[in-house]
Amino acid sequence: MKLYQIIYHDDESFKDELSKIAAQRDAIPDSTAFFNICSCSTDFSMLTHAASIIEDIFPGAPYIGASTYNNIVNAENVPESMTICCWLFEDARSYVHVGQLPLAETNEQGINAGSIIAKEVNSLSYVRAVQLFTTLELSSMTELCDQLGALNPSIHLVGGAAFFPVINKPDARVISSAGPCADKSIVYAALCGPRVHVTSLFISGWKPLGRELQVTKSEGNIVHEFDGKPAFEAYRHYLHAENDESFANTIRAFPLAFQQDGVSITREPIFCTPEGSLVLTSDISNARSMRIAYGDPDAILRDAREAATIIRRFKPEGILAVSCASRHVFWGDQIAQETRPFQEVAPTYGMYSASEFVRTGSSVYQNNVSLVILALREGKAADHIPYANQVGNDQIHMGSTPTLRLATFIQAVTDELEEANRKLDIMARMDTLTGLYNRGEIERRIEVAVGGLPAVGGFSPLDSGETSLIMLDVDNFKAINDTYGHKAGDTVLQHLGGTLRRFSRAYPLEGVAGRWGGEEFMVLLGNCNADAAARVAESIRLHFSSIEEPGMETQTVSLGVTQVRRGESADDVLRRVDDALYAAKAKGKNCVVVF
Repeated sequence: MKLYQIIYHDDESFKDELSKIAAQRDAIPDSTAFFNICSCSTDFSMLTHAASIIEDIFPGAPYIGASTYNNIVNAENVPESMTICCWLFEDARSYVHVGQLPLAETNEQGINAGSIIAKEVNSLSYVRAVQLFTTLELSSMTELCDQLGALNPSIHLVGGAAFFPVINKPDARVISSAGPCADKSIVYAALCGPRVHVTSLFISGWKPLGRELQVTKSEGNIVHEFDGKPAFEAYRHYLHAENDESFANTIRAFPLAFQQDGVSITREPIFCTPEGSLVLTSDISNARSMRIAYGDPDAILRDAREAATIIRRFKPEGILAVSCASRHVFWGDQIAQETRPFQEVAPTYGMYSASEFVRTGSSVYQNNVSLVILALREGKAADHIPYANQVGNDQIHMGSTPTLRLATFIQAVTDELEEANRKLDIMARMDTLTGLYNRGEIERRIEVAVGGLPAVGGFSPLDSGETSLIMLDVDNFKAINDTYGHKAGDTVLQHLGGTLRRFSRAYPLEGVAGRWGGEEFMVLLGNCNADAAARVAESIRLHFSSIEEPGMETQTVSLGVTQVRRGESADDVLRRVDDALYAAKAKGKNCVVVF
């Protein structure tokens, strides 16, 4: 396989370059020429014009293309240009299948574009990878990505979204040999052949900054609220952004970062509604935690070098790089620093897009501010001589700006504050002596379980017909303190705390225990009626009475049990379980009484 790259200057020189490639193709019987066309021009007719010239010199040749922010030739940024890349597959069995669909396209069964593409590609033989260019609409791309996940597991996918200058007024184009230059469309090329080999990866380098933002209200791809406030307020607070026409440019390179299926995802809002809702290009669920992120130059370049090292072992003959326009904004005229490491490995062509697509595992992800790489070769790696081009390290300027240092400092302080808040939260809810919940927390959870309080902190209301309480008290505790001392009394309470943790964990999601006060404790059991709770109580009693502490007699507990009844309040059930415990004491202690 060979990779040829052209910067369009005029028709005459373009035709001359294509003719030279045609001569190379003609010298290799049954070879296949496949083209990418990328144009920064807002005159979309340039895409059609370039395609017509290709068709004249390469009749029937497959091609796909898109409008772009800027382009990449030999890993260098080529601004305000139209560039063309020819992938010349030399094996007679290699081929490229191109398709084009409107994004809203459905067939007679009502299957959408992503499913149509997956079905079509899966029907082909020897498919190794899919290149994909699409326009971005103001609706969510999540369904498209989910449908593309149906591609056969071995197929790689890398692509980009055609760029449009005005973020909240999509006006981008894609083109292919299977259809006209069009908006609201998707084009794809399946790269196929028994000797075609591919690998792909993506690079971020963006670090989450500041505290977590909890999505408290969302609808599809629209985030209405963070932490109960209009989502826009996060950008106003941290970046002094205004909700006007400058919003998209102000927050560019400051995406929202989150984890999805163990993959780090970054998403930029494409615009903000007058009400302060953020519109993204993929769905965001309620309760998801997100953070505003910022690029770390050192991390970006380190990741690029590491990725290039991985790709080098693959021994590719050509590389497609799809980077984000926001990365270009972030780097400015130094943007080529992150793509030059790949030019050391193989000729590297690409584009700066509005968004990037990559397949990781079985899932297809749409990302922002990322760099995705597709590396290709024909034949075995052992058959290829390493690419000779070397880019010296002196051309790589590592980021060490005050902004980077400030970002690092802010993140370090944020981590420390979050850790301190986490510890304070634990301290506020836990009894330090026994390691159980304290009175306030176990009482709150009982209120939630009975239905008197809304669910918070990950604890949901339980079925009141199957919820029970156990209240217990260490027998003769004052005598323990008087006889053995308060330290020994603390040891007894710690033993009981350990016992309660052990038995409440028999109900891993709905069994919790807490210290009610002094030597009194409470256990809340969900999905557990009174009979079952009584058996748990008896197990607790027997286990605790068997614990031996050197120099002390074994100790006992008395336990009261009751089941929550429909319609009653938390006070009602707490009063009844307290009465059951009192009855156990009156009965002679070291026993279980059910009310």
